[in-house]
Amino acid sequence: MYLFQNLRQILRRMRNAPGFSFAVVVTLGLTVGLSTTVFSVLDAVFIRPLPYRNPDRIFALRTISPQGFDQPASYPEFVDWRRATRSFSALAAYNSFGTLNAELPTGAASVHTVATSENFFEVFGVSPALGRTFASGEEQPRPAERSGP
Repeated sequence: MYLFQNLRQILRRMRNAPGFSFAVVVTLGLTVGLSTTVFSVLDAVFIRPLPYRNPDRIFALRTISPQGFDQPASYPEFVDWRRATRSFSALAAYNSFGTLNAELPTGAASVHTVATSENFFEVFGVSPALGRTFASGEEQPRPAERSGP
């Protein structure tokens, strides 16, 4: 009974001050919408597990420079780690600092590139959306082709 009395009183006050009531309803609606949006983003980025097989077993290894800064490992370091590791089932490497120029129908465009080790897709347990993964030996750089005699 007490709930219905409060509800009637609220409705009466809302009828007497429609501008204030409208502002309160809009503010509540925006707050609920904003809270839902923020939670959705946080859930997708931090809470939901990564879309990889065994995401709790994936680590990023980095080196520490003589000056004390952390930095990504060099390719020779990666090769040494992969050859000598006994603690990890597999190691994969990537470098996302590359670009190349692509010729498109609309003109040339700079394209962001990522170089990876040949087992990169296997370590993460994913398949490419198009094409194939790397074959064994494709990780090794090819000798430069000579031009001329």
